[in-house]
Amino acid sequence: MTATTEQKKAKIPFWVKLGYGGFEGAYGLIWSIFYVFFMFFATDVVGIRPSLAGLIMMISALGDAISDPLTGVISDKLNTRWGRRRPILLAVAVPFGLVTWLLFTNPGWNETATVVYFSVIVIVFYTIIDLVWTPGLALGAEMTLDYDERTSLAGYRTAWDFAGGIVASATCLLVVDFFTERLGSKRAGWSAMAAAYGLAAAFPVLLTWRATRGYERYREEEPKLSPKEIWRSVVDNKVLLPIIGIYAFAGAAFNCLGAVAVYYFTYYLKYSKEQISLLLGVYGLMSFAWVPALSWLGRRIGKRRAIIYVYVVTSVVFASLWLLRPMEGSAEMGLLVVVMSLASSVAPALFLLAGAMIADAVEVDEFKTGQRREGVYFSVASFVQKLAIAFVLWGSGFVLEKVGYVAGAKQSASAITAIRALMSWVPAALIATSTVFALLNSMTREKHVALLKALNSKKAGEEYNIEPIKNLVA
Repeated sequence: MTATTEQKKAKIPFWVKLGYGGFEGAYGLIWSIFYVFFMFFATDVVGIRPSLAGLIMMISALGDAISDPLTGVISDKLNTRWGRRRPILLAVAVPFGLVTWLLFTNPGWNETATVVYFSVIVIVFYTIIDLVWTPGLALGAEMTLDYDERTSLAGYRTAWDFAGGIVASATCLLVVDFFTERLGSKRAGWSAMAAAYGLAAAFPVLLTWRATRGYERYREEEPKLSPKEIWRSVVDNKVLLPIIGIYAFAGAAFNCLGAVAVYYFTYYLKYSKEQISLLLGVYGLMSFAWVPALSWLGRRIGKRRAIIYVYVVTSVVFASLWLLRPMEGSAEMGLLVVVMSLASSVAPALFLLAGAMIADAVEVDEFKTGQRREGVYFSVASFVQKLAIAFVLWGSGFVLEKVGYVAGAKQSASAITAIRALMSWVPAALIATSTVFALLNSMTREKHVALLKALNSKKAGEEYNIEPIKNLVA
């Protein structure tokens, strides 16, 4: 790898950081619409049984098993005079919007054909969103080698992510109602909503492509990216494996919350669409607000310790949702806003802190192998996370059907109990598990500095001291 003069500097200009995060703003907008509303759309609008809606998620995970590693390999191996990450972002901006529209467009077929249709569309959706997310993350890992500057850069893209999430969570149902009133049906309303957001998502992706021009490094030699090499680089990296665990369980936790929240607010608390939009908006807004606080905390005490502190607290917070009871009117909403505000720190801690930790793990692999495989590392983390999410969402749909959930009707006591558990104890347990993985990660700021020093000496053919990083690279 070679770096330009600007890339060798620790600091990246503000406008470059701001523009870099655009791709994740698009990702946050569309992914939030998908994981918060797709299962509800499938069960309550399309009329698919909850277990089959969950099955669609499982099928998509199998497709993702191919697309995630493949997008990482493509991102690492592509070699053009415009770079290897940025051309991918340019190519997928428009298809990203198109597949979003198809994802919420009901073809009106019988149940079997409809399940097949959505299964195929979700696989395509996962592939395209991988081609947005993986090259974008890998690009950020290349733009700076500084431990704290990476945290800062991750902060900008995470802020974009949750800005997109705020827009999606707070406005999606209202936009659906807007189009439903004008087009005359829920089916058309959901389709038009997705088309509008899909079109909007293309522009931030193009912003990243433009803003980062000149900041992508170019490879000097062909990286080794055979399946055997990829597998070896992952399983032998003692820093990466715990981070993948964090990604899997914390990602599954907040996606479970997102998928079940609409059911919880609608059938347990009996809130209106306006109240639901308000609460989801508060959740998204507080996720955004956590970004600078967590960025500061990560620089202050280190990314690993920051994640541990945040996840210990949030696991308790999620469990407390089990204790919440509907009161007269919406009297409990104030308490719920506080709980949701604390719970909203899960996702920014994951994408900001754990995302920056993956970039640090790349140097471990480079020290051991001489190869930089940012795309592979981020794609592996993405794949494991989405596989865990798919299992959780499939399980949620399966449980809802088994306890007698009926779309649009008054729910039985067993269905309400299941919805409450899926909103509280399940994410609490998943977050607690991710905390254990964080404890297993041994990378610190001091060790990363020592690693870079040894790596630079090794590249220069000079003597280097492995003792400070022995547990990372041995």
